[in-house]
Formats: sequence, structure tokens, C-alpha cells
Amino acid sequence: MDPVEFYNQASRWFADASDQRTVTARSVVSRAYYAAFLVARDKAGITSKQDVHLRTINHYRSAPHPGPVIANKLEGLKDLRGRADYELTVSCLRREAGEALKRSRALLIELGITF
Repeated sequence: MDPVEFYNQASRWFADASDQRTVTARSVVSRAYYAAFLVARDKAGITSKQDVHLRTINHYRSAPHPGPVIANKLEGLKDLRGRADYELTVSCLRREAGEALKRSRALLIELGITF
């Protein structure tokens, strides 16, 4: 499976104006993150499952430019995903979902994905 399909699915959910539920916004944020994360992980050649998110971020943080930029963007998107997935008492609105999609797309482009 191509991880970019997670981004595409999140975009479809976001575009569905009839579905304004919080669960949809949270799902969009989560899938947007995983699309970018999985592409970044695969491009870094990381196969270990132990601490894979941190390992992926650290790989880019220590890589030459644009590695640190990718690390920072991925970490920011991961933070959005963490709030959406785990902080259930905090609202997650369409605005956050749109921001996650925007960040994910920019990161995917930075990683060489064309749309």
C-alpha cells in the first residue's frame, strides 16, 4: 500500500462538508500524520519498529539540509496527531484537520512526493 493513500483518504473526509463531526476531524489529523510519517520512515530506510517515530525524526534531525526542516515539520505534525488521538477532552475541529492536511502535504512534497 502506498502511504500517500492515507493523505488522499484524509483529504476526502475533510472535503465531505456534510461530516463536521469531531471524530472525523481527529481521523483526518491522524491519517495526515501517518501519510507523512510512513513516507519519511520508508525514505529513511528505517525498518525497526522500536521507537520508530522518534528514530525517524532523529534520522532527519541529524541529516544534512533539508533533514532538520523535515524533522521539525514531522515533529509538529506528530504533536497535532497526539492531541487528536489522545487528548479527548480537548476539542479537535475542522480547523485543526485542515492544518494537519496542509502540513502533511508540505512535508510529503519536501519528501519528494508529487501531487
